[in-house]
Amino acid sequence: MNAKSWQSAIFTPQVICFGMLASTFVYAGLIVAGILQRTEEPDPGLRWVFAGVGLAAAIASFVVPGILRRAQPPLKAETREEVDPEGQAMFRDAAPTRTIALDPEAARRTYVSRRQAPFIIALALSEVPAIMGLLSWLITDVPLAACLVLVAFSSTLMILRFPFPKRWRSDAEARFGALIPD
Repeated sequence: MNAKSWQSAIFTPQVICFGMLASTFVYAGLIVAGILQRTEEPDPGLRWVFAGVGLAAAIASFVVPGILRRAQPPLKAETREEVDPEGQAMFRDAAPTRTIALDPEAARRTYVSRRQAPFIIALALSEVPAIMGLLSWLITDVPLAACLVLVAFSSTLMILRFPFPKRWRSDAEARFGALIPD
């Protein structure tokens, strides 16, 4: 497997993911460094609102992109059947075949363009807990550690979504119903 072609196809989503992840580290730095001052009179009632919004956004970061992806029309590509050289056939059985996309570059472009919007929405919703952690630090009397937990939770959500070539390729092949050669 040559991951180079998939690596170049998903370069932009990887840059976006790194940028969003870096923002969570900036939030953590602002909280820890104490550059931003807390309000004079913290509002203890908002701590649960911020925690609830952060948790709701984290759940939505899984639900909304899934809904958007299911709403998209199925992916189609021109394919051909060929004998699978790695397949095993029993005595008197036909040789196993596999379906292969004829234009892998077009298939990669189509897949990445369709997946990019739900991916960015998932990252944006994943960033909300970190923003809520920063707001909790500034407006409420939530302890430093609790605010940093929200930031770490947000970072974890983004890391879980990082667009690895192998993961995106296997998802694309499942959606096309065909192998996408390099």
